[in-house]
Amino acid sequence: MTSVTKGDENILYDHVLGSAVNPVLSEGNSDRRLPASVKNFGKSHPQRLGVWSRDSRTHVATMSEGDFYGSERAITVAAPTRVRYEFLAADGTVTALKQGMALQEGDILDAAVMKAAALRAFYREQMEEARRQNVLFSLHIKATMMKVSDPVIFGHAVSIYFEPVFQKHADLFRKLGIQADHGLADLYVKIQDLIL
Repeated sequence: MTSVTKGDENILYDHVLGSAVNPVLSEGNSDRRLPASVKNFGKSHPQRLGVWSRDSRTHVATMSEGDFYGSERAITVAAPTRVRYEFLAADGTVTALKQGMALQEGDILDAAVMKAAALRAFYREQMEEARRQNVLFSLHIKATMMKVSDPVIFGHAVSIYFEPVFQKHADLFRKLGIQADHGLADLYVKIQDLIL
């Protein structure tokens, strides 16, 4: 919790999810240029790169289907209207997540999905490829303004990489409340008492 004092009142804020800078509120200002002082310091104190070896190998891969990029759909609203967000469950049940949202002419509705099965298959394939090529497996995701989804995406990587462990100890992990979405550190903390 974060506490901020405003006049005589003390305001409590819960933890913040997502970017602290909302581009809608800042009217699209996403200026990420460095201040002149930082640039000048870099010019005065340049970092020298190490010797590059031709034996150094890299392999970059991206999902070809089933990801946010491939599934994105957008529409521009032609006239003022109201919309609602719905969740359609596998059994056909519809749950309204948000209702009565007012949109103006020219507003854009944008949606994308990540298919967990495709993501997990991609992780398996790329982890095996990294082993085959004897290179470091490093995961970088680009999900700007989607901080809620980041732990889930990383959680799938954790559960795939340590799949034998999650399968062998599934009952214990469930009992301890261990979830891959909470990261490896959470697992270490929750099994600490078992180790001692």
